Amino acid sequence: AGAGAGHMSSRLGVLSGNGLHAHQSLVYLFNGHGGFNFRPLRRLCEALGVPKEDFIEGVLKVVRRDNKRGYTNCSGCKSVDQLVAGRPGKMLGSEDPNAEVRYLVEVDEAWQASVLGLAFDCEFDLVADLQGEKVVFVDQQGERQGGPHEVAVAVHASVRQLYSLETPAQAKRRLLASCGSMSLDNLITTPPRSA
Repeated sequence: AGAGAGHMSSRLGVLSGNGLHAHQSLVYLFNGHGGFNFRPLRRLCEALGVPKEDFIEGVLKVVRRDNKRGYTNCSGCKSVDQLVAGRPGKMLGSEDPNAEVRYLVEVDEAWQASVLGLAFDCEFDLVADLQGEKVVFVDQQGERQGGPHEVAVAVHASVRQLYSLETPAQAKRRLLASCGSMSLDNLITTPPRSA
């Protein structure tokens, strides 16, 4: 789910470099604790004789009935998704002026099918690990170098670094965009009072 969205965002060109790495790090950190793991569903499909193509079409049938489609002018061969832009926590905005929810974007169904195929092939069944001080992604079945706490601290540091690059004006715009019409002037520009 989350790694697939990161992959789609990367292919779209709106998530790259440190932002992509930090996003995937969060997902793969979660994977290390039983998070997004496709392998059990893949084994179930194999046991039931459900081929990859049938699985993908079955998921797309559900996606075609997704209630999020009603919030945008979604055309026939498109589906609605939520994609990441720039760094974790920053959603790609919709170009649809009639979209009721601004972070729902249309994606080609064929593109979504290809990402589902990657998930079926367990391409996103990775975990975050450490190689020295660098966060790397390794197979869930393999041996890990870093302990869970050390990996989490390194992932947190990489995300924090991305947000520390944000100016106060950028932070204000980001918060205003996520909170709608609520005024955040006092929250952002007024320093805390001393006790």
